[in-house]
Amino acid sequence: MPFARAAELNLSYSTVTRWLARFRENGMRGLFPAGQISRQPYTPEKVIVSLVFYKTCVRSISDRELARVMQNIHHVSLHHETVKSLLERYFFWRHDEFNRLVTYPIPADPVEKRLEIVKLYRQGWSETTVAKLLARNAQDRAEMGAPLPANANRRT
Repeated sequence: MPFARAAELNLSYSTVTRWLARFRENGMRGLFPAGQISRQPYTPEKVIVSLVFYKTCVRSISDRELARVMQNIHHVSLHHETVKSLLERYFFWRHDEFNRLVTYPIPADPVEKRLEIVKLYRQGWSETTVAKLLARNAQDRAEMGAPLPANANRRT
């Protein structure tokens, strides 16, 4: 088999068997010289902490929404699959013991609460997520006036 592959690739038999031995020993890393191995992807800790914090506050937040908001807050471009992978790696947000310890800080003053809503909209959160983050109910809405329109004060 290595002989046929060597002929097919126009390489020597010894090169193909050497690559095959390296691959069997070290996997894909064995196929590259030591200096050419790329580093593991890096996500800043502040982004990971933010992801876990927001996912703990509202479990129903989508990975796509989190990726979009992290871009707006931290200016770090993340793919939604990366968000999904990070949340799988840092899975403690799923545990009720942890969820009881982490809550989104909701301002008591209605004016401050309204400013917080505007800030969250500008960060790119959906109306549903803003409502869940701030645990808005009918009484809160009456105190603050009508909710913001869907596109109010959003930066794209």
